[in-house]
Amino acid sequence: MQLQIWSRELAPKPPCEEGTFREAPWQNCVPCDLCDGDHREYERRCNGTVNALCRCRPGFLCGGNACERCLCSAGQEPTAEGCRSCPKGTFSNQSHAPCRPWTRCPEGHILTPGTEKTDVVCRPGLEEPGTTAPPGVLSTQMRSEETDSRLLAVILALLGVLLLCLVFLLLSCVFFRSWAREKFRKGPPKQLAQEVDDCVYRYPEEEEGEGSGTPCLKGELLLEKGP
Repeated sequence: MQLQIWSRELAPKPPCEEGTFREAPWQNCVPCDLCDGDHREYERRCNGTVNALCRCRPGFLCGGNACERCLCSAGQEPTAEGCRSCPKGTFSNQSHAPCRPWTRCPEGHILTPGTEKTDVVCRPGLEEPGTTAPPGVLSTQMRSEETDSRLLAVILALLGVLLLCLVFLLLSCVFFRSWAREKFRKGPPKQLAQEVDDCVYRYPEEEEGEGSGTPCLKGELLLEKGP
């Protein structure tokens, strides 16, 4: 019984229909791979006993083991029509990736020129990412940036001097007010003491004269009353 089952399974089967194939006579037919569209084409057609073999059109790279899709190579970028080479001033170092602008270097500081597949290499510390600019435009931009930096430095210096002047003026006003207040507070007692001293140390002939007691009396009264 078991031998009969094996005999039926191993017996030759009818040919596969169009669009299908089998690699061994006892296998069932399976659909063939299709290589139409997506920039693919047939390298070998399916014939009922072998599967179809796909490949990419010129300018594309196969993606996957069976070339399931086609990719743009390095130095190209994908478009609606297919792949195109990176325009001058751009590069792509990966497959099926958009082109990117070269690194922008100051004039005369390019170490290695750029290509469709590689970026520009600047001298160390001088690279500036961005789009490519003509040398004349780049020099003008650098001069403009340098002028702006100098102008900013001058403005900051003037503001610093102005701030110092304001601080000095404010401190001078505070000091003058303190000095004037202290002088006004100490002024009247010294004046009264001077009047008392004049009365105590006056000459004898001034004490015996007429009206000589009036200044001393005024000074004593003022000293007793106080300020």
